[in-house]
Amino acid sequence: MLRLAFVVLLCAGCRSELLDPGDAGVLDFAQRDLAIGIDRGGIDLARPPTPFSGTWHETMEVECGLSTELVPYQAIKEMIFDVDGNFKVTWQPFETFVDYWGTYEVMEQGTNGADGLLSMKITGGNSDVPDFDGFGRYTLPGASTLLLTEMWLGKPPQLKDPGYLPRCGHRFVRN
Repeated sequence: MLRLAFVVLLCAGCRSELLDPGDAGVLDFAQRDLAIGIDRGGIDLARPPTPFSGTWHETMEVECGLSTELVPYQAIKEMIFDVDGNFKVTWQPFETFVDYWGTYEVMEQGTNGADGLLSMKITGGNSDVPDFDGFGRYTLPGASTLLLTEMWLGKPPQLKDPGYLPRCGHRFVRN
């Protein structure tokens, strides 16, 4: 476990949303809840990137109960996980259009960081996704594959078939 003791010193005009001048404490890196960067004598505290930060596209959907993978009717073409805990989902990317966006949190990680529990919440969007279920599991079976199970990111908004049933997961490949 790595520990770092600190005292905050800020220059005139410098601002920090996390700390005030004179604050002191200890950063415990075993908790993996903070990353530290030092630039020009300043300290920047931020979340470390999750193992799945980046841009992905869907290749398969996971059928409920059977764990069978099926080709999506219309695949999610862009799934972006930012390092700051935000995500975006787009079925048909066009310029800056996004179907919906929100926040995510890794609730629990396995010992190797390649699996765990994930919670996603929609905070806005251009498409209504009433069948969204944002709590489930993630697995990284390889460096370029992300498997989300026990969760559903919604059916494509262009799909009007009332008989289309929600699935229970998605397989993504890193762009």
